Amino acid sequence: MIPKQILDPLAMWRDAIDRLEGSVNSLSTRNMESEQFSQALAIMLRASLGTHHLFDKNTARLYERLGLPSRSEVQEIAAGLRRIEDKLDMLLPPPAPVHRPARTRRAPKRKGEP
Repeated sequence: MIPKQILDPLAMWRDAIDRLEGSVNSLSTRNMESEQFSQALAIMLRASLGTHHLFDKNTARLYERLGLPSRSEVQEIAAGLRRIEDKLDMLLPPPAPVHRPARTRRAPKRKGEP
């Protein structure tokens, strides 16, 4: 007797996903090789960069009007504080060594023990 194969829905799902990915990959590969795609991508990149530049510029203006420091100004202040702290650390004396009891094989004696 040959046992019946049980339908595996996950295997069917994986197979469907693999086929879909394969067809999408082949379609996108064909489209990416065209001149139209590269021109459209260049236009989208220019628009994205322009939008990013305008956003940064307007954010800087907003910070200036509100009297808030920008990220770069905060980073400069933090770097200056780090330099000052490093110089102060160089002026401090080295830490004193910590006194530790001698290490022996015997446990320390307790009060009242002979």
